[in-house]
Amino acid sequence: MEVKIVACLHRRGGPPDTAGDVEYVWGDITDRGWVASALQRFQPERIVHLAARSLVGPSWEHPRETCRVNVLGTVNLLEELRNAGFRGRLLLACSSAEYAVPDPPRPLVEEDRLGPSSIYGMSKLLVDEMARIYAGRYGLDIIRVRPFFLIGPGKTGDVASDFARGIVRIERGLARVLAVGNLEVVRDFIDVRDGVEGFIACLERGISGEVYNICSGQGVSVQDLLGEFIAQARSSVEVVVDPSRVRPHDEPYKVGDPSRIRELGWHPQYSLEQSVSAILEYWRSQGVEQLREQG
Repeated sequence: MEVKIVACLHRRGGPPDTAGDVEYVWGDITDRGWVASALQRFQPERIVHLAARSLVGPSWEHPRETCRVNVLGTVNLLEELRNAGFRGRLLLACSSAEYAVPDPPRPLVEEDRLGPSSIYGMSKLLVDEMARIYAGRYGLDIIRVRPFFLIGPGKTGDVASDFARGIVRIERGLARVLAVGNLEVVRDFIDVRDGVEGFIACLERGISGEVYNICSGQGVSVQDLLGEFIAQARSSVEVVVDPSRVRPHDEPYKVGDPSRIRELGWHPQYSLEQSVSAILEYWRSQGVEQLREQG
């Protein structure tokens, strides 16, 4: 099996190290002509569509760019798949950010009400619905997945990487305190390695036209997540609440129900402790300049 990874790198440096028969291709999903030429060139049998501006906070600051990449980019892909008569399978990464906050709090199932509270979530809801419509009208084989809160080594811009980066800065004497935001919210954290296995399970065994939560079903407060990071820190950590880090529209509870994906034989393998350890080790492997740039 040949694997082609299409990426649009805006950061310095080349692609990460990979194993096996993997080729990196540089392109831009918002360029419809490029999408068409890439499909013609590679003739894929399966596509995993992850391209997105995927952070909630920046989506408020850059709503046009968020919609341009997430919505227009996906429409470009769907249109060119239709034009090419694609008969393979597309796995489309949607998001748990599409769901409305349940009242009272409970794990969310795929049929629950959708009602995003962010620009990012709304962009993903549009993508989700576009895929559903294209699948129904044009007979495309599309699986939609709604990952919850993926954490892991190499990831940036999320609360777990922020905690780890800050703790490593303290360990190296680059900072004195760890600034945090709202610690009361409850989230369904999934190790990115388990997330990848969930994508594979859906791609290989999922039912065409279905949508699958990728989640653990376990709610963990950000306070407890921080506690695990502090327990594994190599220095004492003083925590201070920074009001600028508290989002005014933070959803208090977002946990998924994994029953449907478990029917495909998928179960999370990594504990929160293991995830935290891997994230800390990743940041400990970074140079001082990388820590400063991210901080």
